[in-house]
Amino acid sequence: MSDSAMVDDRIKSTDSPWQLDATLLVFEPFRTMVYHHMQQRLRKLRGRYERNLTKLGWLSKNQLPLQPQSVADLTQGLNCLWQDIQYLIHWLNNEADNEWLKAFLGKTADDEAHQLAQKELQPLLSILLHHASIRVMEKSAVVVRQNEHAGSAYLLLAGQACALQVKEKALFRQRPEQHPWYRRLKQNLFPCQWVERRDTRRYDAAQQVTVSQGRDSYLRIPDLAEAREPDTPEPKPLEAGELFGAVAALQHSPHYRTIVVTSEQATLLEVRWQGVRQLARFDRGFRQFLDQQYRRHRLPALLQQQPILLGLNKSQLEHLAAIAELDSFGTMDWKSTTDQNSDQRKSRIEQSEPLIIKEGEYANAVIFIRAGYARKSKAYGHSERALDYLRQGDCYGFQEILGGIQLRGQQVSELTEAHLPRYSCTIRAVGYTDIVRIPARELEKVLAANKQPISPETSQPAAMSSTVLPSSQQHELLVHEASDLLEFFIDQRFIYGTQTMLINLDRCTGCDDCVRACATVHDQNPRFIRHGHQHGGFMVANACMQCSDPLCLDGCPTGAIYMNNAGTVVINDDICVGCSTCADNCPFDNIQMVKIVDEHGKPVHTSDQQGKLVPQLKATKCDMCTGQLSGPACEKACPHDALRRVDIHQVEKIRDWLA
Repeated sequence: MSDSAMVDDRIKSTDSPWQLDATLLVFEPFRTMVYHHMQQRLRKLRGRYERNLTKLGWLSKNQLPLQPQSVADLTQGLNCLWQDIQYLIHWLNNEADNEWLKAFLGKTADDEAHQLAQKELQPLLSILLHHASIRVMEKSAVVVRQNEHAGSAYLLLAGQACALQVKEKALFRQRPEQHPWYRRLKQNLFPCQWVERRDTRRYDAAQQVTVSQGRDSYLRIPDLAEAREPDTPEPKPLEAGELFGAVAALQHSPHYRTIVVTSEQATLLEVRWQGVRQLARFDRGFRQFLDQQYRRHRLPALLQQQPILLGLNKSQLEHLAAIAELDSFGTMDWKSTTDQNSDQRKSRIEQSEPLIIKEGEYANAVIFIRAGYARKSKAYGHSERALDYLRQGDCYGFQEILGGIQLRGQQVSELTEAHLPRYSCTIRAVGYTDIVRIPARELEKVLAANKQPISPETSQPAAMSSTVLPSSQQHELLVHEASDLLEFFIDQRFIYGTQTMLINLDRCTGCDDCVRACATVHDQNPRFIRHGHQHGGFMVANACMQCSDPLCLDGCPTGAIYMNNAGTVVINDDICVGCSTCADNCPFDNIQMVKIVDEHGKPVHTSDQQGKLVPQLKATKCDMCTGQLSGPACEKACPHDALRRVDIHQVEKIRDWLA
């Protein structure tokens, strides 16, 4: 029986979602995961069996006379282990017939086999049950979009699809363009009388290519030939059983291609990025497969962007990618807390932020952040003081290695213990952090073979770095203030922001000019709330921060929210179906769902999945006044320079502005 036929048979024979999910295990890569898991369990059970057997042998020699109960317990345990081992061997030898799945489902299996299958397969099924869902799409439906931040991986269960490059217009993406002068004049002379008014005639074209089913909605491309980008490779067909988007979901990086359904109907299993991470933890083989794909397709590009590696050729970059070590730290939980004293704070950081590099350790590698964020700190008394944070693409360790080895022209083997380079800072994972570690010896060999001059900035030893605490009392005070800001931004996770709205409360007079300017640009609908976290003399307002790793993009069914070429996260109102996925994903509550009215002020309604009329919702957020010649109107309108859009990474500029 084929995989898809077995799934269809289970769908017809049972309505239980749990049993429906169990049938998915016949597909790759789940079948491979089960096979690897059973092999690993078999090795462990055999080890336990041999140890107990040895223990039984020693019992007769050292504990005479024999205790009947001890012998009976050991004998019973050995028999159970022997039985489990025989079941596993049988399932591994009959893997093609899915005997293990039949035992799990209770078909033609005794109680012991059923219980063992339940015990072994339940962890894998729990991951799918919590982080996966089945989606059915019609022909020409868009599954994933190119340059879209990946939030899920997809397994094609039935049907066909193809991967290709399509025009941005086919995905309803708009290039940032300046608004014409007459539009800006109209906004000022004839302000809109209705709140959240829309020209509903614009929705006609979008409705032709949008299938609205709540969070299961999708966009269609009716004519693939016309939508295809010219001078691009031929579409690559995808068949049932193929997994795609897993590496991008694991790194939360953009998709390279657009995937479109080409058969009359396709059934897909969507596994969210949290599920992909847990699957990688469950099965070492799956993790190795993802790491191999990452080394081949994405790691060379990451290394090529590093200033110190700019002169390396393709083969040298591939060599570094091959010998690099990939590792993960931390958890996916988000807990932003404010501790009252330094002891509580230190204890909380040590518990919640796993150690990646410890200050003072031998600098034997350079690390790159491939996903997530990391705190860079330095010991200060009995606590640690934040100096900076690392985000995707950043690296740490070059200065220590180059300062200790290359500038002195010595090799590692020639250095004594006292002269060995050591890390000058501590690196901790903030949330879930993936890193790439390149050994110093290998990096030294590649740089020596390249014979390219190293720029003074990248070759500066760690001891001369500006991030090291100075001895000057005045300068130390400034560093302390910047560190205090950093601690606040890291604790509250504002480090995601690249255009965060800060309001200097000492300068703000509450005139509301910023709110009115925003409303004027957006048809009398302000796109931010002058309210938010306060720290010292400033406030982080509730306005979209244009995150460098935007979580709001995860799961948008039609791709209505996306990041444009300028790095601004914008929403295409035409294809927004009002499912609230982006608003639910935003951890800062910076996206609002609003009810809209038509040109005459009448509420607009739509039908839900039960056919009931409900108000039409649209997602709204700050768009940095895209199309305005002068940039964000809120910042320009402030007469006291009390409001600025800032990149949190430039903490020293923020400190100077707040001073």
